[in-house]
Amino acid sequence: MQKSNNCLSYDRVLTLLPMGFKPMNIINSKQKLYQSPKGIILLKESQIYRPQNVLWSGVDKDMLLEKEVSFLCMTAGFMGILLIPVECLIQYIENNNVSTLKNGRTNLRIRTDEGRFVLYDTNAKELDLTNYFIQNEYNESFQDSI
Repeated sequence: MQKSNNCLSYDRVLTLLPMGFKPMNIINSKQKLYQSPKGIILLKESQIYRPQNVLWSGVDKDMLLEKEVSFLCMTAGFMGILLIPVECLIQYIENNNVSTLKNGRTNLRIRTDEGRFVLYDTNAKELDLTNYFIQNEYNESFQDSI
């Protein structure tokens, strides 16, 4: 995860992770996979897309399983990060009709609404991810509203 103008930098993401996830060592820079004491973490970045207040990313379910990824760490613009257990995502993908991209990756759409983070898709049930959100205390979120 390189420095971005649309979301938190990798360095800032590292400071937000709970102590139990540190230290982190890169194991695959192309796929953004990191080893932590809590398991393998996949880093994804997403800005907040306006006016819908949506985060978006794509994940490869097979890669998550093959690489034994434990957590998806996704930036929420400058607001903070979502540190989501992969087992939660796999269960959601397998139990719902979630849309996919041409390359087979699964769409992850997360709506931000009044302090809540909700995973959703057109033909799927909603899943509240708010408990997995870690706020950026330095709150550069004013940039999310531009």
